[in-house]
Amino acid sequence: MTEYEIASLVVSLLTFITVMIGLIYGGLQLKQAASQIAETRKIHQENHEWNRRLAAQEALRDYNYSLLSSPLQDVFNYLNVSEPIPLAKITSEFSINPKLQPHLHQLLNFYEGLARGIHQSLFDEEVIKAARKNAMVMAEKGFTNYIENRRAEVNPHAWKELSSVVSRWRSQDNHIPTRAQTGG
Repeated sequence: MTEYEIASLVVSLLTFITVMIGLIYGGLQLKQAASQIAETRKIHQENHEWNRRLAAQEALRDYNYSLLSSPLQDVFNYLNVSEPIPLAKITSEFSINPKLQPHLHQLLNFYEGLARGIHQSLFDEEVIKAARKNAMVMAEKGFTNYIENRRAEVNPHAWKELSSVVSRWRSQDNHIPTRAQTGG
């Protein structure tokens, strides 16, 4: 072999070693980048969950309406009913006091907005549930006859998301977990 061929082989070997070192270094960099991306994704997910909780809390705060001292509670006592309020009583009270119907719509629309926020994953369900579950369940229960009447006469989708969330919460309350299987 000539000196030129030996020098060419040495240069080729050095080039091969340099390329291999570069590939190994590049692979390590990609592995580190993948790890950083995974960590960034985790941080963004945690931030998203935090922001959903914050949005739910802000939505709850936005509704400046005291349920216990509201005219609806005074007239219908809906937070303490065990059966839906008869439609005749609701319409009778609306004719006596026409301002009650807008109060009821405001209340139901607010709860519908919370339920929609839960369904759209804008609001954290646990925050809403902790703050308003009982009031939402009792309002939906107390005014079920009115809600169904509005669906039949005006809009078949009226307050559907509220009813859906309340129904799910009720079924969760009644759920009895199955016992774990043994020996299997």
